[in-house]
Amino acid sequence: MLDPFQVSLIYSAPLLAFVIFVFIGGIITDKLGVRNATMLSGILITSFGMLRGLSGGFLFLLITSFIFGIGGGLLYPNLGKIVADWFEDKKKGTATGIYLMAGGLGQVFSLSITAAILLPLFQNNWRLCFVFYGFFCLIITILGIFTLKTKEATNNSQQKSFSLGKMKQILGNKYIIGLCVIIFFGFSVFMGLTNYMGDLLADKGLGDPVYVYLASILSLGLTIGNVTLPLLSDIVKKRRIFLICCSSIAFCLLILIQLINIGEFLWVLIFFLGLMQGTLIPLCLTVSIEIKTLPEELAGSVSGLLLTFGFLGNLTVTLIFGVILSYSTVFFFCLLYLICLGIASFIVSLFQEK
Repeated sequence: MLDPFQVSLIYSAPLLAFVIFVFIGGIITDKLGVRNATMLSGILITSFGMLRGLSGGFLFLLITSFIFGIGGGLLYPNLGKIVADWFEDKKKGTATGIYLMAGGLGQVFSLSITAAILLPLFQNNWRLCFVFYGFFCLIITILGIFTLKTKEATNNSQQKSFSLGKMKQILGNKYIIGLCVIIFFGFSVFMGLTNYMGDLLADKGLGDPVYVYLASILSLGLTIGNVTLPLLSDIVKKRRIFLICCSSIAFCLLILIQLINIGEFLWVLIFFLGLMQGTLIPLCLTVSIEIKTLPEELAGSVSGLLLTFGFLGNLTVTLIFGVILSYSTVFFFCLLYLICLGIASFIVSLFQEK
């Protein structure tokens, strides 16, 4: 039996692996190509996903969970590379939003069938659930490897593939740094309010059990935002305007959430906040692969860098909120942190490439 601290470490292990390896995953994608990178990440996800079910102690489960997260970190930049290869500029926002939305729906699907079908079927044996998902991911990986259509590498693209010089070029691009700030804000808001919604409501004296669904409302807004507004940005071709509007609206909503204590209004505010964050994240990933001063062959590295900052936002907001709430029960200081990030996001969005 694991104690609460060990459980928190198990939960944090894949997230830490994402932060460390998602940028490296982008470099590997640019070097090996989408098909080979997908094969490598699939092997890590499926094998160590199943090995978690065979763990006999805390240390083994911690290690396998971390390596499982490495596989996920290698996989995510592939998606940005695929969008860059497969889709024209006028469709990239929609495509990015769809794959992000699919990730959220996958979590909802897996949690639903685990509780409703798998656990009863396996007589509440969580180990068999891990093994089942490992085999399921193995099938998906095999299908993906055989169906992926990738561009043939050219001598020119090989010369433009990742190097220390190209890393300096990416990190020195002011538009990329600005997008890193925006996506850090987007992930921080979602993770902070999802995990600490109970603290927010307790601070407002809203103890009605129905309000616990506000975290689900935030996720619903995020899911809808992944596709709707990015699709509209594809149509009007004004991504910079969308970045500015979504950033400004988001930090205004955070201020209103602090000021309003009426539950029904909070439903609306939380939903639209999720909508803004669900738009900012795919827009950042789309804009990053459309920047003309960076070669398209570096799309994996660029997507990996942005996702690194996004998952770093997840990790950072969890630690900061934990520290704040350990010294104060006033959630306003947590919201103030997010509001400051929102202001920074708005400022850097003003200087994005038109």
